[in-house]
Amino acid sequence: MNSIAHGLVLILVLNWNVHGREWLVGSSTEIKSVLSDLKPGDVVVMKSGRWHDQKIRFTANGTAQKPILLKAQKAGQTRLTGKSRLHIYGTYLVVDGLLFTEG
Repeated sequence: MNSIAHGLVLILVLNWNVHGREWLVGSSTEIKSVLSDLKPGDVVVMKSGRWHDQKIRFTANGTAQKPILLKAQKAGQTRLTGKSRLHIYGTYLVVDGLLFTEG
């Protein structure tokens, strides 16, 4: 029984290291505040809803094995509207599920 518990703990630790940390953000200001803490494999999740006139600067460095992901909470439901912009600087960065509209 004890070896099973140790095995489960090891699986959880290894799984966490593979995927990195997940950051839930609700504004470009919140994105800016987490940038300096991002590590390869981390995921920045933008809350669903309308993001109006947001200036987002996605600056980070992932690796080929562990890119850093900026994604919508639910694909197509994070809408960047108006004069919203997304600037991407760095290496091995992925953006997924964002919808630019009304611009």
